Amino acid sequence: MMLVLRLNSDASAAQEARAAIHNALSTWPEAVRDVAVLLADELVTNALVHTSGEIGLRVEDSPEWIRVEVSDTSAAPPLVRSPKPKEARGRGMMIVDALASSWGIVPTSEGKRVWFQLDVAEPVREP
Repeated sequence: MMLVLRLNSDASAAQEARAAIHNALSTWPEAVRDVAVLLADELVTNALVHTSGEIGLRVEDSPEWIRVEVSDTSAAPPLVRSPKPKEARGRGMMIVDALASSWGIVPTSEGKRVWFQLDVAEPVREP
């Protein structure tokens, strides 16, 4: 399965991304799907907060993995922070780093793509 979306840079983008990923990954176990939705939401929210312009979303899966990419117009890489408990923000990439099997950044001519992958030990769905 592959899902490719263009999201407007407004408050509805994160909600649209969550719903699209939830639907696209409907054959996956709920726990795996929920992690993918959570991490994608963090990447889309980072793009909304730290950039302007259109946001791209790409989701691809196989029986062994899910990969999500979020593209935006900023070349600045996201940072994994360790915010203090009283800080209201700054945990998004810390969550991605903790829960994703791997993640990274790919510079593009328009900005960057931030991606994560969730690997599973055994295939969990029919190909």
